[in-house]
Amino acid sequence: KVKAWMQPTPDDFDELLANLMMAENAAIHLAKAHTPGAVTLPVYNQTISLHQLETAHNTLIQESRTAIATIETAFNDYLNDADKDILNIMPVPDIMRTISGACLFLNLPQQSQLLKRGARVLQDLIAQNGRELSERELAKIADMVMSADYYLESLEANKPAGNHAIQMGYRSLQYMIAA
Repeated sequence: KVKAWMQPTPDDFDELLANLMMAENAAIHLAKAHTPGAVTLPVYNQTISLHQLETAHNTLIQESRTAIATIETAFNDYLNDADKDILNIMPVPDIMRTISGACLFLNLPQQSQLLKRGARVLQDLIAQNGRELSERELAKIADMVMSADYYLESLEANKPAGNHAIQMGYRSLQYMIAA
């Protein structure tokens, strides 16, 4: 069909690109179908490039895990600060909410909900002016964050993940809500 083009229009190029993307998606799907352990993302829109979707998926996992490392650093800075300066952990609830959104995109709704609710609990603790957060409280928040990290790591490594980590995270959330 391209050989017959004399004066291609933008619609001709759009149709060509759509056909190329369909062929690329079919090749990716075929390769994954014959690769043991390969993760196939659910695709509801066949006009989306699987390559770009997988790149976004992998980038989101990496950036979420980097954000979790930032939370770990913030907690360590707070705990090692003699004055327990709350400014060390003030950005943490927003970071948790950001990771929560990433978890939704990555099809981890339980982890998303856990992080969102944990962020709300931490935000409420921070809002209590003059109150120092205990190591136990930070440990419970860290349990929630590390629970999500466990699932992100399993996606990154293409390995199965059990339910123990999410149960631990929710137990920590329940502890914080009851406190």
